[in-house]
Amino acid sequence: MSDAERPRVRDHLFVVRMWRDDGDSSSARWRAQVTHVTSRERHYFTNYGELCEFIDRCRERPPTL
Repeated sequence: MSDAERPRVRDHLFVVRMWRDDGDSSSARWRAQVTHVTSRERHYFTNYGELCEFIDRCRERPPTL
């Protein structure tokens, strides 16, 4: 990884993957997977608010490299 690609100490980097779980049409819902890139923590969500709360919690702690 070059210096330009390396995250800065103050950065939090996330990869967010969202998809629709179609099931039957009455129970279709969105799902998400969030990976905190520097710590490699991975979490799964079915609720957008919980996804946002997770990111907010990560922002409150110092980034790790």
